[in-house]
Amino acid sequence: MHDSFVPPRSLRWGFLGLLALYLILGVSYAAAVPVLEAPDESSHLQVIRYIRLNRRLPPYQIPERRADSGAGMAWAIGYHDPPLYYAPPLYHALGAVLTAWTRMEDLPDRLIPSPSWEAGHAPQRGPESWNKNVFVHLPGASLTQSQTVQAAALLRAFSLLLGGVTIFCAYEIARMLWPQSTWLAFGTAAWIALNPQFIASHAGVSNDPLSIALFSLVLLGALASLRDAAAWHQWALLGIPVGLGILTKQSGLMLLPLVGLLAFLSALDGQWSVRDSACVVRGVRRALALGLTALLIGGGWYANNALRYGDWLGTVPHYAMQVPLNRFDGAALLATLASYWAAFG
Repeated sequence: MHDSFVPPRSLRWGFLGLLALYLILGVSYAAAVPVLEAPDESSHLQVIRYIRLNRRLPPYQIPERRADSGAGMAWAIGYHDPPLYYAPPLYHALGAVLTAWTRMEDLPDRLIPSPSWEAGHAPQRGPESWNKNVFVHLPGASLTQSQTVQAAALLRAFSLLLGGVTIFCAYEIARMLWPQSTWLAFGTAAWIALNPQFIASHAGVSNDPLSIALFSLVLLGALASLRDAAAWHQWALLGIPVGLGILTKQSGLMLLPLVGLLAFLSALDGQWSVRDSACVVRGVRRALALGLTALLIGGGWYANNALRYGDWLGTVPHYAMQVPLNRFDGAALLATLASYWAAFG
């Protein structure tokens, strides 16, 4: 690697300090948020527990009702066996391995929706102290007394470590793009590591941290492959994290056209021309090598959905339970942007 990629020693220590600060803040967030209250944490824990106990993936099932009322929401977020949540299985399989030492026997008894749902009062943000929790929290929800809390603590720590992977990738990507500006790399990493919503979203049990980390690794690998004029077999290796990405969330499918295009363009030797047939053949070979590797790793789940259920994305169960949006207007867009920065429930 070129010397210009090596940051000053003080900046290296600064980056390690930034990672340490991120972990301290993340642990603080995880300790402050009661178990099950992180977004979708209850659903992910149910799937992980099901795989742990049954040694197979949850079945594809269409929910019998929508979460279109307080009572409907209380039913949806309660305990279900098998669980209602249906998604690509990599994160939940990893979670089952990480929690193989426990059966989370108290999880069904702890999934008690807040009575506010039945009364029609969804949890609200604001200065009022009442109605903040999605679930009722019984005594004994501690590391020493609850298997569910113990498992959630370990999985939250796993999420925080995955966040560290993303921060490292952002740092390395910035160094690669602007090798003469090491402080820009540090600032890029800090922008992510100190983002309150990034920390909050990585302090819960979720498949999002794994998906984000894999996206980051793929982007870093693609840029390195472009820089080093990688051959087709090196692009095929990059298909491994792409395949893991599509096996984590359906959004990982975006990696296939994006990185496939980069693989194709890498063969054009910077001329951005398709007139040279040899360059085109090399580009197609690289893109196919990446895509086929990714599909061999992550495509089986989608093929199974298509052949057995006619729903290759596996999203029908999710949409069958949700209330469709009538429109997505400016107010909804502003609410979405606000939730990115400072909506932690």
